[in-house]
Amino acid sequence: MSVAKLRAILEDAGMRKKGPEETFETFEKRLHQQLQEVERDLLAEELERADVDADAIEVEGTGYRRVLRAAQTYMTTAGPVTVERALFKDRSNDHEHCIVPLDLKVGMVDGFWTPMAAQQATWVVSQMTPQTGEELFPSPLIEIDPATLIEIDPGLDHGSWCTI
Repeated sequence: MSVAKLRAILEDAGMRKKGPEETFETFEKRLHQQLQEVERDLLAEELERADVDADAIEVEGTGYRRVLRAAQTYMTTAGPVTVERALFKDRSNDHEHCIVPLDLKVGMVDGFWTPMAAQQATWVVSQMTPQTGEELFPSPLIEIDPATLIEIDPGLDHGSWCTI
């Protein structure tokens, strides 16, 4: 699917006759958006491969049973991607929170950010004002208040917690 999209983008770019209203800037912006879409597709496919499709798993000697499969949106360096992932719970402990093997395998930060996206977001908020960060990374796909990015703590894995 992603390869077909990429081929269509490349064929369109090579065969397109630029009209008088299309500037290089418009072409560059359109091409960038199209390639980011392909990148998001590829990242979503890789995240889906990292998910665990089993009824039960064992993590560090503790048995967990799958309690839910649900869609989750993650922020990547190419923008948001939504994938289905499994949540597992230790049924012997009612106070135990769910774990999300996909998040653990990939190293998701705060249950939302891929490691690289979290690094970039942290750098942006440490180097720029929230307004400048918003201007640099405008996204019609998702709205995030750059001021909240400062709360990211790579040592925590809040995203693997849920109550069921």
